[in-house]
Amino acid sequence: MYVTKIYKNSLVTLSNDEITTEEVAIYPNPTKYVIRIQANQNVEKVVLYTVLGEEMFQSSKNTIDMSGMSQGMYMLQIEFSNGSTITKKIIKK
Repeated sequence: MYVTKIYKNSLVTLSNDEITTEEVAIYPNPTKYVIRIQANQNVEKVVLYTVLGEEMFQSSKNTIDMSGMSQGMYMLQIEFSNGSTITKKIIKK
């Protein structure tokens, strides 16, 4: 077996009829204030969770103000307009 393509900072999602690649940049990470989401697909919804699964924030915007949140690790779930989702770790300083 050999690898034909390597996708840096991307997620390959398999379904029955298609293969999609969502490339996402989340910056700055770690952050003290606002994080920005840049993706090659339209972002439908973003949800920020604590590591315990408590929902902290939900939006359809590509920015999240984390200045009022406690320091620690969070999970950011991003849903795209094509129905695929990814989850990324966010560190709040």
